[in-house]
Amino acid sequence: MRQYETTFVVDAHLPDEQIEKTIDKFIKVWESSKAKVHNIPRWGKRRLAYEIARKQFGYYVYIRYEGEETFVKELEREYKLDESILRYLTILVSKAELKEESRLRAK
Repeated sequence: MRQYETTFVVDAHLPDEQIEKTIDKFIKVWESSKAKVHNIPRWGKRRLAYEIARKQFGYYVYIRYEGEETFVKELEREYKLDESILRYLTILVSKAELKEESRLRAK
């Protein structure tokens, strides 16, 4: 299993209950899979660098997890199908970064 980082942006113009419902939906996707979630900091409502679908604000959520490549593809498919998700980005954490993190933790 490899480590990934995903950041997704939920439409901040939705009611707070709908934002939480959307975030919880994706947390359940991680829990139902074999992915191991390391942390889920919620960055909150922030101004977008540029408008997306005439929206100026988004609610940012960052997730770091271990999973299979097939799970990442399934997750991104779910993002595309959910209309409340404005943008998402998933990246593979490099081995060099993992080594650096473990070295810093050892100090």
